[in-house]
Amino acid sequence: MAVPQNIKDLVKQEENEALYLGKAEAEVYPDADGYSAGYGHFLTDEELEKYPPGTKVPQDQVDAWFEEDIQKSYNAAINQNNELSTPVDMARLTSVNYQLGENWNDSTNNPKAFTKTWDLMKSGDYSGAAEEVLDSEWATSQTPARAQKFSTILASMTDAQSPVSVDPTPVTPTDSTTPTSAPVEQ
Repeated sequence: MAVPQNIKDLVKQEENEALYLGKAEAEVYPDADGYSAGYGHFLTDEELEKYPPGTKVPQDQVDAWFEEDIQKSYNAAINQNNELSTPVDMARLTSVNYQLGENWNDSTNNPKAFTKTWDLMKSGDYSGAAEEVLDSEWATSQTPARAQKFSTILASMTDAQSPVSVDPTPVTPTDSTTPTSAPVEQ
């Protein structure tokens, strides 16, 4: 299933606002566990050989990585929502998968998994899951604004209602606005 454009735009802006606005070039930069480029694409060893740290990455390569990464993240969000009694906003869940990886909730594949958050979500305790998100390193020191957005969506849910959707369409600043966000770690 194709990823809606508004979700792509949301993730691009959250991952690298300067690149999204056309005010920066894609360059390989250090990430928490290695190196990334473009819209938060985590480079494999093979990609890192082709694009060492500091290298400028051609836009067509950035776009190809993004399309592959966003599709995986969106598919994971669909699968995760199929496991929940009340589905979570697709834009926000796709963004979480994109930033934290598709296994953010699976301790068998990710030693840093948010298993307690996921268990609370599966049990329908979205307010508990929202609190658990805010009690994470993600929320306290990595990217607090993105963690807060996910927490807010979860807190808006109950067993009987769908999430209150946050408009996933990014707001493009005017020319007088200077982007302040730096590339975000994935």
